[in-house]
Amino acid sequence: MTQSRSLQWPILTKDDLLSAATDLIEELVERFRDVSSLPGNKERSFVAKLQNVQKKIDHAQRAIGRGKQKQADNALNAAINQMGAFLNELDTVKEKRMPSEAFVWSVEQSADAVIDQLARAREATLTD
Repeated sequence: MTQSRSLQWPILTKDDLLSAATDLIEELVERFRDVSSLPGNKERSFVAKLQNVQKKIDHAQRAIGRGKQKQADNALNAAINQMGAFLNELDTVKEKRMPSEAFVWSVEQSADAVIDQLARAREATLTD
């Protein structure tokens, strides 16, 4: 007699995905507040960009609460674009090799994860 097992994957809603993105952004903000080796005090610029992304996420969550899919998706598109600008600015710092390569790599990984969460949330329907 063979046994069968079924795997159950949790279904993530837009809110779940946006909460995960928010957690990653909060972590990134803390990492930039703790670093002081960026040229020209760029850490403030990075924090401001991340805070602007969070504002777009908050806007998307309010739109979701009102059942406004298109408004939520527009806010998520803006947040994704802002994360792209964040990564572009990070590239300019990487060229100067400050801070460490490991720091930049880990930030890039987290930023990519934020973009992934936002893109997945954008693709999810309000009924998910």
